[in-house]
Amino acid sequence: MPKEFMYSDAGKSCKLDSVPLQEVEGLLFACLENDEQCKEDMTNVQKLINPYIHHYHLGKDEYKLAYHERVEIDANWLV
Repeated sequence: MPKEFMYSDAGKSCKLDSVPLQEVEGLLFACLENDEQCKEDMTNVQKLINPYIHHYHLGKDEYKLAYHERVEIDANWLV
């Protein structure tokens, strides 16, 4: 989403907040609190996950997409 969205009328009406986001071996984690405990927890998560997932090479520019499919469905959902 463009940075200007937060300051547009649509962005203001949505009342969106930003949250800290951290990437660990290609996986994204969002912290719902912005404090030191969250940063410490993410460091612990990284230490815990890294040995199990590192050999899959999911980090930036290390993986290859094996298959991708896009399906468009006619639906009457309001967006």
